[in-house]
Parts: sequence; C-alpha cells; structure tokens
Amino acid sequence: MKRHEIPLASFKPCGNVSVDVHDGELNVTANTDFHRIVYAYTEDKFKIPFRVDITVKIDLPSLYLIIGKGHIVWAQDSNRMITDILGGENKPNLHKFDNFLPLNEYVDISVIYGTKYLWVSVGGKCRCLSKKDPYIKALKNNAIPDEFSGGFGFAVTCGKRTQAAIKAVTVTEYENDEPDIPAEIHDTPYFPPLSDLSGKPAIEDLIKNLSPEVQSEILKTDEYLMKNMKKSLKLKRRIETKFHPRNKIVYLSSGLLSCHLDIYHTYMSLELRWLSDAENHVMTALNKLAEESPEFADKMFLRVKECTRCGSGIGGTGCVHGCRLEYNSKKTFSCWGTFQFKMLPSDFEDFRKVMDTVNSVVKPTDKNN
Repeated sequence: MKRHEIPLASFKPCGNVSVDVHDGELNVTANTDFHRIVYAYTEDKFKIPFRVDITVKIDLPSLYLIIGKGHIVWAQDSNRMITDILGGENKPNLHKFDNFLPLNEYVDISVIYGTKYLWVSVGGKCRCLSKKDPYIKALKNNAIPDEFSGGFGFAVTCGKRTQAAIKAVTVTEYENDEPDIPAEIHDTPYFPPLSDLSGKPAIEDLIKNLSPEVQSEILKTDEYLMKNMKKSLKLKRRIETKFHPRNKIVYLSSGLLSCHLDIYHTYMSLELRWLSDAENHVMTALNKLAEESPEFADKMFLRVKECTRCGSGIGGTGCVHGCRLEYNSKKTFSCWGTFQFKMLPSDFEDFRKVMDTVNSVVKPTDKNN
C-alpha cells in the first residue's frame, strides 16, 4: 500500500481557472462552466485499486472531482452525476448517488476505485456503492486501454464563480492490499428524505429548504416580475414539480425569453434565456446597461453562460441554439445567449436590474404570442 499526500502547491491550472495556495489551502475558482477544459490538476497518476480523500469547502454549487476520463459532481442537479473513469459513458442515471454537500462547511469526501466496486462517501456515510461500472468489467477482461497503463490522473474544479477551498488531498494505492467493502457502509446508502409536493404546491413549498435570505429574494423577485412585466412582456409563470426534488419555476414570454429558477434540494440557480434572436437581444441589453454603468455591463457579459455541450465553450459547432457573442474585445459562445445568476442576494439584485433594462428595450410582438 502506498499513501500519497499530494502537495497542494503541486496543482496546476488548466484553462480559465484561478488556482492559488493561501494559508495552507488550495483555492480554486473556475471562470467558465466547462469542467472538461477548466480545472486544477496534479501530474501524478494512480493505479487501480486506489482511494482518493479530499477535505474541501465550497461557497456555492458545484464541485467536480475528475478522475481519468470520468467525473463525480457534487451539489448540482445532473443526470450524469458519476461517469466512468475510462470515458465514453453517455447513458444518464446509471448511479444511485446522493451528491448533497453543505455550503460553507468543510467536508471529508472519499472515493474508492476498487477492482470489484466503486464506493463514494462523505464523512464516512455512504453516498454511492456500485459494482457495475464499465472500468470494473474492463479490469476483469484485461481490457483497460493502454493510455491508462501508467494510472489515472486526478483533478478538481467547480461551477463558474464558485470558490472551492481544499485543505488536503490524499491518494492511497492499495496494490495487493485492497480492502473489502468498508465496514462503515450500511446496506442502504444515505439519502435525505424528500418532502411531499403533491397537489398544487405554492412557491413557498418549493423553496422551503433554501436559506431564509434566498427564499426572501425569490419571493421578492417573483413579485417584481409579476407586478412589473406580466403585461409589458406578457409574462406567464408556471411551477414544475414533475421531477421532484428537481423543481422549477419558469417565467415565460412566449417566443421572446424565459427565466428559469431551478431548485434542487438546498440549491438553486437562475437563468435568463432568449428564445429568438439571442445575439441581438444580448447586445441590446448590454449596450443599454453600459449607458448607466459600463462596469456593470462588463460584469453581466461575464455572466453569460458558455455552451458546455456542443463545443469548447468559446466557439462550439452544431448547436442549434448557439450564438457567438463579442463585447469589449471579449468573446464567448453561448446556448440561448443565457445570463446566469447564482444563489446570492446580490445576484438577484443584478437579475432584477437586467430584467428592468430588458423590459425597457425589448418588447414581445403579436407574432410571438
């Protein structure tokens, strides 16, 4: 058995990510959302069976552990929360996995890539136990690709504008000492209880697991939209709970824009998407914002969500909803020209300011409604 204490200073940045060590912590902040090209990595490689232990704190969703060509995502709604370390795994929902992490609190995450099982835990509580990952089958058939003959790499990243503070990273290679399924694993992995949202839930029912300050901002924003834009933008609101605990509040101006407030357990995100002529609408809004505050307009351009499905995030191809945007010599490629806001009171304030500007310069047409 070999135990590797990974020096935090050895982590290197890849892509548009900020990486530094301060007061004994590795601080990582991603400046785009595409985890496959933006991360902090160590050049070390590790051979199966091995265990990764990381002590980490995040202030906002989300966190990614990238191992080989796979990943484990935390504090984010996803139908591919765990993907195989060999890559090429595209089927959704293959793992029963509770990926909840508390915010602004250090947690101990452990992952074992064994020859017979994959085990994930937080604070010793099992979150996932899988015996059917493709890499396990490949091991049995001596079919691990040559590119992994030297082992698997490890990297970490987070959601755009999230700050991850890492206290320690340890990797243990078991060689011939692979443990059995850890004794602390119970028969049933830990999953938090879900509240019942049957019938016709109110907004308050959907947001009750969020922090009081975020709840207050959501209700304030709902009142603001429905009072000020119900007529001018012909805005309609709908509540979606079909995929509870993945709930959604949608504000729709048909054919023009939609605002999606996505709620997942104790997390939420807010997006403004353009349903038509995205490039023109984004630039119109930014230019209007710049009349009052060029600094705010610059900040909002950085809030544009990069395309993470069809390309590199700076110029993908094949995206039916993609648009290329350029503002003050900065470029990006975005699906829907989406503005993205996080679960911060200041972000809700920014969102309302953007919507106020949108309401003043963009109007729906009869053709769109």
